[in-house]
Amino acid sequence: MRRDLNDSISWHDELRRRLELEKAARTLLGVKDSAGPDEIKSAWRRCSLESHPDRNPGDPAARVRFMRVNAACRLLLDGVIPDVPLEDADTNDEEQVNGYRSDTDWGYFAWWSKNYFGK
Repeated sequence: MRRDLNDSISWHDELRRRLELEKAARTLLGVKDSAGPDEIKSAWRRCSLESHPDRNPGDPAARVRFMRVNAACRLLLDGVIPDVPLEDADTNDEEQVNGYRSDTDWGYFAWWSKNYFGK
């Protein structure tokens, strides 16, 4: 994982954040901590069918739920940190540094380019 924007994040904080993300992903998919890849894939299929935008044409939140389900599966199976929040809460103030999100690659890049290349 990359270092925090303020260079004050430690590996303890990175590990804690990763464990929180994995817990949120498991809760979202409805699998236990001991679930293996086959159980995770099965839960992903079930959840993605339930939340797919084509199956929920009148629900504008279906797209967001579908993206969260896919991000949760990628995190648990491939270790890819999601760009979409897995929780229902909006962006926390602690995740923003000078108006940029520090928990996504794009937010980190935008902050970095502004601070190193100017406005």
